[in-house]
Amino acid sequence: GDPVQSIILEKIYDEMGIPEDEINRIDLCEINTYDGEYTLLPMAGVALGVQFATLPLSPKIIPVFISAHFVISELSDVQVRYLQMYAPIGCRDEYSLNVMRRYNIPAYLSGCITTLFPQREANVTVKKIYAIDIPESLKAYIPAEWQDQMVYDTHLLPIENSPMSRRDAEAFLNETKDRLDLYKNTAKLMISSRMHALVPCMAMGIPVIAAFDNLSYRFSWLDRYIPLYTEDNFAQIDWNPDEVNLDNAKI
Repeated sequence: GDPVQSIILEKIYDEMGIPEDEINRIDLCEINTYDGEYTLLPMAGVALGVQFATLPLSPKIIPVFISAHFVISELSDVQVRYLQMYAPIGCRDEYSLNVMRRYNIPAYLSGCITTLFPQREANVTVKKIYAIDIPESLKAYIPAEWQDQMVYDTHLLPIENSPMSRRDAEAFLNETKDRLDLYKNTAKLMISSRMHALVPCMAMGIPVIAAFDNLSYRFSWLDRYIPLYTEDNFAQIDWNPDEVNLDNAKI
């Protein structure tokens, strides 16, 4: 998920005409201790609640909360004041939005920043159906005539060291770029339980099917666009979904 969000941020910087030499790259594990030049930092993805996601950030970082996810629901007084200082807070999901509202922090529901991936070319030749980290029980429902088109895979790649070295992070980022290009150029359908398989593909104009063993609150925004299937309604899956028009979300 983190590399996918980094890739779309790079595309946004490029659209804004920001040159590479003006982009300050800060290691995730240093966002609380960073002591370089003052830097605007888009906060997309997990903003509070896991390792390396604590508030407040370094005083040299000016956060811009545009697609933030909050894992925890209890905020300290210091965190509340910090978030109020940088409000309104763009929240990736309804859970995070409700946390902000509980503390009277101005906020809005933005959805995931990866909805901003550009549409792929209309004349691309597509033939593969990707099943990425799907529930094992879903396989019995996949149309039998699709088997020669199916590609079963995972987005769980091994990480040898935590935190990553910058070299490892760049390799991980490049692997993610290659994977997204593969989907863009060959996928006629994406079936997955992974947000960052479903949403970038949806944004690129690839039909998607979202299927889960357990549906997480992290997806409490995606149902505005597509059905979210769980095991109790796999039999009702529409196996020929239309592309999703995200033009309004990309404005």
